[in-house]
Formats: sequence, C-alpha cells, structure tokens
Amino acid sequence: MKKNSHLTLESRHKIKQLMDDQCPIKLIADNLGVSRGTIYNEINLNSLPDGTYDPEYAEIQSSLRRNHIKAKTEKFPALADFIAEKILVDHLSVEQISAMICADKDNFPDQTICQGSIYNSIKKGLIPGVTMETYKSNRTKMFSNGLLRLPNWVKEQTNFVDGDEFEIDISVENQITFRKIEKEK
Repeated sequence: MKKNSHLTLESRHKIKQLMDDQCPIKLIADNLGVSRGTIYNEINLNSLPDGTYDPEYAEIQSSLRRNHIKAKTEKFPALADFIAEKILVDHLSVEQISAMICADKDNFPDQTICQGSIYNSIKKGLIPGVTMETYKSNRTKMFSNGLLRLPNWVKEQTNFVDGDEFEIDISVENQITFRKIEKEK
C-alpha cells in the first residue's frame, strides 16, 4: 500500500540514483513504496534553486520545513486555530487549507504553508483538537466538472488506485455505490 511518507536520506539517495538513470516518477515511487505525489513533492520542494536534485540538500530542506511548521504554529496560534476550524467545522482538505492560507494576505501576511507541513502538524499534535483519526472525513466535494476526490483513508482501506475502473449505481434514495471492476488477468 502506497502512502505519503517521510523520506530518509537513504531514500533520497535512491531517488537521485533513479532520476540519474532517467526512471519515470511512477517507477521511482514504486521502488520506494510511496505515492507518486510523495516523489513529486520531494522534487518540487527540496531541489536546489537551479532545479537539480541533491539528496543532502533535500534532507536539510525537509528538516528545516518540519521545524518551521512547529515554529509557525507556536508563534502564530491563530494559524493552528484556523487550520483546526477548517478541518473540524468546514471539513476542508489539507490541500484547500494550504491554498487558503497562502491566498489570505489580510489574516496571514507573508504566510505560506505546504500540505506536508499541515499533515506533519496534525501528526505531531500541533493543531488543537485534530488528530489523523479526526481528520478522516466521510465527506468529499465535487470539483472540476464532476470529479470526486476520495480521501486517502478510503483509498487505503479499499486498495483503490489511480486508473481503477468502477461501476456506479444510484439508489432511489440518491445513495451512490461504486463497485470496482476487476481487471482480467
């Protein structure tokens, strides 16, 4: 089961080696047992300013970012409270919250916070009233002309992956049921 996870220096060296070998992101993710999003985020967030990927630099950047969120939530308790409200009351995703903070220059001037930092804050107990268990939501929103996003916990529990096909049934009570179509071998 692939999931977003913290990368070690050893795994960062493996990423560099596979990148140098011109391996596609999917193969790198499969090799490390993480999601493609983890690899994309790692490369986008932790590469050198010129765009090259250096494992030692990436390790330092990642460490700084992990410590940065703790400092931000301690220095700006309103930030932690804002995140908690958006999760517990408004049922927003971490992605939506991150985008809101970056866009809200009136309440959070000069604040940017990446999705991984919010997840790490939740895991470390820095967001009041929010744990990974309370973050699990039974809700989702429709976006981009009818696309639905399944929460990660649903994908993990059902082993759904990108590219799976589903049969859809709508009951009289407007309840939607998805049944995964098993691929022939």
